[in-house]
Amino acid sequence: MQSVAGNEAAQVQAEYDDFYDWMRREGKKPREGEPLQQSTAKNYVQRLDQAHRHLIHVFNPEDKATIRPGHAEEYLKLLSDDEIKKDDGDEYGNSAKRKLEETLLKYFQWRFYEGSLEDEWEKPINFSDGKGEEAYRFTYTELGQLLEATASYGALPSYDDLSETERDEYRAIIAQRLGIPKDELTREDWLRADYTTKNRSLVFVGHDAGLTPKEVANAERSWYDPKRNVLKIPTEKACKQREKEEVALSDASAEELERWFELRQRLSVYDGTEKLWLNLNGNPYTSGSLCRLLKQLCEEAGIETEGKAIKWYSLRYTMGRNVTEEGELSEANDQLRHSTRKATKRYDKTPVEKLQKRVDMTHQKAAAAAADPDYDPFDESIDHGQTTTQHEPVDITAKVAADPVTKTSGGNIHADVVIPDTTEARAKLAQRILSEDAE
Repeated sequence: MQSVAGNEAAQVQAEYDDFYDWMRREGKKPREGEPLQQSTAKNYVQRLDQAHRHLIHVFNPEDKATIRPGHAEEYLKLLSDDEIKKDDGDEYGNSAKRKLEETLLKYFQWRFYEGSLEDEWEKPINFSDGKGEEAYRFTYTELGQLLEATASYGALPSYDDLSETERDEYRAIIAQRLGIPKDELTREDWLRADYTTKNRSLVFVGHDAGLTPKEVANAERSWYDPKRNVLKIPTEKACKQREKEEVALSDASAEELERWFELRQRLSVYDGTEKLWLNLNGNPYTSGSLCRLLKQLCEEAGIETEGKAIKWYSLRYTMGRNVTEEGELSEANDQLRHSTRKATKRYDKTPVEKLQKRVDMTHQKAAAAAADPDYDPFDESIDHGQTTTQHEPVDITAKVAADPVTKTSGGNIHADVVIPDTTEARAKLAQRILSEDAE
């Protein structure tokens, strides 16, 4: 503590000693005077020292010996957004966050009962270990709505399409987004503040590739192979040591990436870095900021979030479920880069071309579900690649003579007919042929 508290280090230690003594006297239940065990009280002091160092480093308060409630609240918000990290640069897990939160709560409880705080402190965030709470999986309709929302969330009109008066109004919005004085804005700032192109590529690719927050932060331009339409996540850059590195991207994701690459090269914030995506402050995304983005997109799309564990992992879980349903479990395992099925069973590597068809189909179904409330993505009788005509009755004789199915002189069945390439049309033709054969 000497290195961060300087001349106040002795006063900080005295505070810790008083805090420890109070916990050993009545820290478990202050009203009943029930003490905490020695080991528990020591753990609280150790974690308080950890949080205290963070607070001094971030806020550099004049009084370094005493933690202020406002600083503690801001600290927990930064911890929630993963802006506060461990010494090795890794993010704190939910369990560690919860323990730091509980430590500050116990510290302010001591301050209240010993008389230096007038009111009991109310923590602004409730961390949990996340046990038993899996990320929510979006329905096809919700996924389609979410992907559509990326085209409108954060959008700004073209600079050249506005009058000077209109530009001045939007400058106020841009200044707020970027945290830059209004009179210092440039035309590049206008491009950077319109984050629709970046967000669309981030969400589309994040979904298809099943990228984790760490992988989003690590992602580089070189990962994308436009000729094969694949993303290669190097094992050393993945969230886990995965043997599989390549994943397929849909055509839609490839288009969004190309748009983003074109805009990205015009933004100076990316000069000198290979990072694929940076936030508005020019920093890599964190788990907290990605979760917040996804929730904001849900709000933009009108997707109800109450009671749902909306996390960045929701995109990965949704993709894994959909690819499994559209194809085979082994395909989902390859797209998610899993090496085992729960335990040890390995699967052969699926061709990238086949995976691309699977993720393309998820996009087609999502778009159709968002556009048509009656569309059923699980109806096997529908040709989901022909969704524009799926509800129209099929007339197999529309383009031929009155009797398209005839028997030849040898007794064989001959069909002279043009039909749509759909399951329904093929089924009707088969019925017609069978009925002729029965006669």
